[in-house]
Amino acid sequence: MIWTPNNNIDRFMYTMNLNMSKCIRQKTKRINRIFGDRYKWTLITDEFHYNNTLRYIYQNPLRACLVVNCEDYSYSTLNYYLNDRDFGLELFNPIIGDKSSFKNWVNSEDYDKEVIKIGLKKPLFKREKSRTSRRFI
Repeated sequence: MIWTPNNNIDRFMYTMNLNMSKCIRQKTKRINRIFGDRYKWTLITDEFHYNNTLRYIYQNPLRACLVVNCEDYSYSTLNYYLNDRDFGLELFNPIIGDKSSFKNWVNSEDYDKEVIKIGLKKPLFKREKSRTSRRFI
């Protein structure tokens, strides 16, 4: 999850992906594409969606069966925050309240992952309304 104060995320992602793919191709002698598809972006406009998207991202290594708990993934900023390690860059600390409660919340699955997954595929994050059938008499 990233935000830019100058609304230049497109330019940032273009430059980062270009430079990263050039570097990978040079080191591996590959000639084909490195990234399978363009990046996707979604504007998150409220705290509920921000919190659940953050949890969804932190749970990626858990869903991929790489770790038992989200904070165990050594390449996650969560690992740095919860263990008071220096990341080397100033980052926004997402921990709300005490660390223990936040850790339990991040590892919990009391939300609909599919709703978050679908919401993140759209330019403006919004929950899908449940479709209810109407009966006309």
